[in-house]
Amino acid sequence: IMKFKKSYIYLLLLIIVSFFVRLIPHRNMMLATYDEYLHKDITLRLVNEGLGIISTDIYSLLGLEAYSYPPMFHIVGSVLYKIFPSDYTFYIFPAICGALTIYVFYLVSKEILDKKTALLATTLFAFAPNLLYRTSLYIPENLGLFLFTVSLLLFVRYLKYKEKKYIIYLLALMPLYMITHRNWIMFLLSIMCIIVPYLTPYLKKY
Repeated sequence: IMKFKKSYIYLLLLIIVSFFVRLIPHRNMMLATYDEYLHKDITLRLVNEGLGIISTDIYSLLGLEAYSYPPMFHIVGSVLYKIFPSDYTFYIFPAICGALTIYVFYLVSKEILDKKTALLATTLFAFAPNLLYRTSLYIPENLGLFLFTVSLLLFVRYLKYKEKKYIIYLLALMPLYMITHRNWIMFLLSIMCIIVPYLTPYLKKY
């Protein structure tokens, strides 16, 4: 029981620390990059002008058009801004997404590794420079990475437990994911990388 409590206390502290670390780029109460100003502007346009500004072009909605931005991140941001009409929304929302991504990554790791190794993997993941950067800023990647890890968790659990509910949840989530960020393409490639060794008896066994 003590080991169980220690591991979860460590995980909780890790998530709390990672949340505050992700606030550092906004320590001066200002957005840190041009991209953040761009996505803030799109979000505020949604707040002021409504959903009519969203492109109906399918390639733009899926992020397949050059310089296109799928709308879900901005829609979520606009809803949050209407509830909390403050610039703090643009600072805290990314940090929350980042912290949730780390927690879900731990759940994924725990499905395929022992608990100690899963905690180590999660610690390294939480502070990986590229992930830290992308989950600290008000950009669609932070919500996209959260949906990526949730989708990965559902797929891994489906392979492990053979329960159809996980694949049903994944199929229900995918439309939202696909209009959040173009990294849904990377998720499909990741699935292929998982399936190949899974379907190979020797690799699956070991």
